[in-house]
Amino acid sequence: MTTVNFTPDVGFRVQTGLLATEVTSHDGVYTWQHRLGAHAPVGFSTLAPSGKSKETHDSELVIWGQGDNTSRSYRTHAGSSLAIHLLDPQPVKLRAIGKLWGAALNEIHNVRPASKVTFTKPRTLQRAAAWLDGSWKPARTVLGSAGLSRLVDWAIRMGEGPHRVLVHGCPGMAHWVMTSDAREGSLLTGEDAGVASPIYDFGWVLGEITELRAFHPLLGTGLNQLEEGLLDCFPEVPNLTDLNLARAFRLVHHAFDWHHYAGASIEQAALLLRLARNYIYNPVGTDQEIS
Repeated sequence: MTTVNFTPDVGFRVQTGLLATEVTSHDGVYTWQHRLGAHAPVGFSTLAPSGKSKETHDSELVIWGQGDNTSRSYRTHAGSSLAIHLLDPQPVKLRAIGKLWGAALNEIHNVRPASKVTFTKPRTLQRAAAWLDGSWKPARTVLGSAGLSRLVDWAIRMGEGPHRVLVHGCPGMAHWVMTSDAREGSLLTGEDAGVASPIYDFGWVLGEITELRAFHPLLGTGLNQLEEGLLDCFPEVPNLTDLNLARAFRLVHHAFDWHHYAGASIEQAALLLRLARNYIYNPVGTDQEIS
């Protein structure tokens, strides 16, 4: 489950079997160090923008990590997680943050990937093969064969359709970091990068917002603003069915990761699976049924 934590901005470490993160600061510049977790099944993506080094594509909004398939380092003026700002008793303008987040996604989607790896799927989509095939019993039980089939069809269209671009692959709060005043942000980019539909990235963030809203209902008003700001940046008229399937995909993916790499019980993971089921079978979707 996505948790809202109170970890200090500077000098902290957090680790799961999938990813280890360490943050340090020097002279107002923060270094976010990501290392592959001990049980991660796939190494970091080696996909790079076409024609130039990763460094030339850095902006304050999108930071390409430096490193290899086991370790990435990101330098930015953004040193706090969005979770901290969600808990602020005087909330920041979350719609503006959502727009900034969406602008970062669009910036990535406008970068041309190197031609030799044009058909590389995002690392998260590659890892999803571990449950999309129905071999994870909890997903098979809760979603049913029809539900899994819908997600498989969606995943194929996202990874093999005609409108593919360079995507972040995992652009949630673990990679979207903010300055202390929440006026600027940086999307730490590269380790999960691949080529897919832009819906993949936008839907990933929507899935995380959906999870937070379901488990932290008191944050609902702010999270609604955050979602509206994100969708303000969506480059076309949203296909609600695809976006709802994207929410479901991310929820199932996180249920799998939470159980396998962060110690969640089957019962805990099933909460996310039931929420995902709502978005698979309900064309409108609902955050209400999580018990």
